[in-house]
Amino acid sequence: MGSGSSTPRQKEAKPKTKSKSFRFHYFDGKGRGEVVRLAFVLAGLDFDDVRHTAEEWANMKQTGEFTGPFRQLPWLELEDGTTISQTRAILRLVAREGGFDGDTNLDAAKADEITDAVEDIKDAFFTTIFEQDEQKKASLEDEFWDSRLPTRLRQFEKLLEMNNGGQGFFVGKAMTHADLEMFSLLDMLESSSKERDLLGMLGAVPLVKAHKERVSNHPKIAEYIKTRRDTPL
Repeated sequence: MGSGSSTPRQKEAKPKTKSKSFRFHYFDGKGRGEVVRLAFVLAGLDFDDVRHTAEEWANMKQTGEFTGPFRQLPWLELEDGTTISQTRAILRLVAREGGFDGDTNLDAAKADEITDAVEDIKDAFFTTIFEQDEQKKASLEDEFWDSRLPTRLRQFEKLLEMNNGGQGFFVGKAMTHADLEMFSLLDMLESSSKERDLLGMLGAVPLVKAHKERVSNHPKIAEYIKTRRDTPL
């Protein structure tokens, strides 16, 4: 899954935004937004972390205040007023701005592949969180924790092993947005589902477990984790 023979991209072929300020709008929690915050941190870009309560967000939509292109969170506002919605679109923009979206077109595609696969798991997890029917909720939770998540973690374990024996990152030799996406998933599950034995589950996928620690120990990420708001979800 490394660079292989894929032709390196010319990094400046697509000029950066030149935006000196970014306002990132999301709820006051990790959810779908934390991976973007991590990307800003890794990129070394200043950004306003605008956090909305559920009540504030509902009121903004009711009063007609601008709430992004699709009236949903998250969304990003650039210095010139340009707005971008959708988590993965924002994440990939920040990764390109920071130069960690993969060194080649193939690496970029591989990073996107992993990012999208992680988002699939996040979608399944959020379904368990927001299900209102208690019986169905219990069934969804059991299916997620007993089958879907372990299966996907084993798949990620194999993908890690294919790149440098799993001793580094998912793609190439340096961290990409795929690594941040994976870390954000495990970080959220660990803090929001303490009754589940996530650490025990990670024992079956040692490369994934070590990867989580590797990302969290990056100096910029480690400093952010120490000072960020403590939210379970």
